[in-house]
Amino acid sequence: MLKDIVLVQKRELENRLQEIYIERKLSDRLDLGNDLIKVITGPRRAGKSFYAAHLIAQTGSYGYINFDDERLVAVEDYDEIIGAVKAVYGNPHYLFFDEVQNLPRWEMFVNRLQRQGFRMLITGSNANLLSSELSTHLTGRHAAVALFPFSFREYLTISENQKTTTEKKDALDAYMEQGGYPEPLLKKIDRRDYLRSLLQSTLYKDIIKRFKIRSAQGIEDLTFYLIWKSSNNEEVDFVVKEGLHVSRLIQVCSDISNPQTMKREMRALVNASQELNCNDLLLLNDRVDSMETFKWQDAQRKIRLMPLWQWLEEEK
Repeated sequence: MLKDIVLVQKRELENRLQEIYIERKLSDRLDLGNDLIKVITGPRRAGKSFYAAHLIAQTGSYGYINFDDERLVAVEDYDEIIGAVKAVYGNPHYLFFDEVQNLPRWEMFVNRLQRQGFRMLITGSNANLLSSELSTHLTGRHAAVALFPFSFREYLTISENQKTTTEKKDALDAYMEQGGYPEPLLKKIDRRDYLRSLLQSTLYKDIIKRFKIRSAQGIEDLTFYLIWKSSNNEEVDFVVKEGLHVSRLIQVCSDISNPQTMKREMRALVNASQELNCNDLLLLNDRVDSMETFKWQDAQRKIRLMPLWQWLEEEK
């Protein structure tokens, strides 16, 4: 029975590998050459399994198990699972375990396989494979990367045609409306229903259920903002930190053609610069690309103005 499950899953994986694939641009790439357990985390439906499948397929010698299957998670002797994998794939050097968090005591099983010489690649829900817990689960013998929905750069590659500046601006408008989740973009399914279902799954399975929150409605109503407020109640949209050090302040404003609007945005950056001791100031907007010097009261700072589409395309 286990052999049949693994065989069917093998066919499913082979079919998925034939689907349209957009190469992902990760800042940290996994090195399959060493014996560290490779872990791919990230939000639901960001493409973790698909990315891992293409990564493991490059090895030429791998076995695949998807633990999103009630028959597999009910198995008591895990060696039977490995026996089924070997029966289908021969003696693979690499093992790809998908949705591994569904398997009871998965961390002990993965650690044992790693000690036995298998090169392990695993994916799972971000709520169950948080970086703060991985070191405990995997005794430090792991390398982890986080995969998110398409960045704007990746979004641009969906269309193979090279785009003009005007087309990139139009693409940004579409990207902001549609988002970067792969399936609605590549499979042309109903985006609103898809995202609504995804939001509910994330809220109830990854947050409310995990942390045993009683007031579910309160979580649904809560909106999170990453924001800084000065003593004058001025706001800066994003505060970028490296450790305890504030490395960049970012303000976002769609239209800065009105001088008063630009002055307001720059004033907030300068005030935040003084209070947070940061001089890397960025004002993202719809079209202006320049470096400006702005003086407010006794403070003077250089502020980089950049079109949002350009920043998204260049950011790594």
